[in-house]
Amino acid sequence: MRKKQIVMILGILTFSSCKVPKNQNQEDNFRDKEKQEWIFAFKSSVFYECVKHSGVKIEKDASPSLNFEVLGDFKISSKTDLIGKSYSKIIEDRSAWLKDGDLDGYKAITNGCLSFFASRELDSIANVEFERSR
Repeated sequence: MRKKQIVMILGILTFSSCKVPKNQNQEDNFRDKEKQEWIFAFKSSVFYECVKHSGVKIEKDASPSLNFEVLGDFKISSKTDLIGKSYSKIIEDRSAWLKDGDLDGYKAITNGCLSFFASRELDSIANVEFERSR
């Protein structure tokens, strides 16, 4: 009888001690999710500005407002605008006008902005800006 009580007490102590790291793990998961959402909003804002400054007409898109809700800072919005505008100029200089066929006189602007969105360069910039914003 005594052995069962000791085993039960040890079992309870073992399981109750595991709860503390679980809470810490949940907090870390929350912070990671918050960081991922922030970085996605930052990169999305840069993408949007890149497309917009390249002269592509975007109508009735709520993305800037949704991204601002996550970023929550006009200084950061100004940075995303500046980065997007700068990269749109790079795309403009780098990309060649398409010739012949239905695409004659067009450039691959969205593809260029999307390529920048997915780049390690923008990931790095977004991570630095996230740390600065905290």
